[in-house]
Amino acid sequence: MATLASPPTPLSRPLTYEDYMTEGETEGRYSITDGVRIFMASPSWRHQKTIAAIYKVLDRYQETHQTGEALFAPFDILISRRPLRTRQPDVLFISHVQLTRGGGIPDRGPVQAAPELIVEIVSDTETEADLTEKLADYTAIGVQEAWIV
Repeated sequence: MATLASPPTPLSRPLTYEDYMTEGETEGRYSITDGVRIFMASPSWRHQKTIAAIYKVLDRYQETHQTGEALFAPFDILISRRPLRTRQPDVLFISHVQLTRGGGIPDRGPVQAAPELIVEIVSDTETEADLTEKLADYTAIGVQEAWIV
C-alpha cells in the first residue's frame, strides 16, 4: 500500500479514539495505526471496477436475503480503541446480528463489530507485509473470511 504523508494536524500526540470521534469527516482512504493516520494513494480504475463488481454481488445477496449490509471503502472498521487502530477494507459484508453486537449502524464513526467478510483488492504498490498486517488486524477482531483479489 502506498502511503502518503498525513496532512498537518494540531495534535502533537497520537490520535485517540476520543479525538477521532470528535473530529470532522476526513476524506480519503486511510488506516489509523497506533494513533497515526496513514493515507493511501488513490486507487486505479481497474481497482475501482473490481470493487464495484464485488460490491454488486454482495449487495444483490443482501437485497435477496436481508441478513446484513454490504459496504465499500472508505468506511472505517474499529480494530482497537487504545491504541487507536482502524482499517478500511475495499468491500465488506456484515450481518445484522454482528451490527447489533457492535451497537448497530453507527451514525458516525467506525463499525464496531467484526464483519463476517472483508475483501481486499491488492494494488501494485501494496507489499506482502502490508497485507499480512491487515489480515492480522481482521483476524484479531474476529473476521470470519477474507478475500484477497
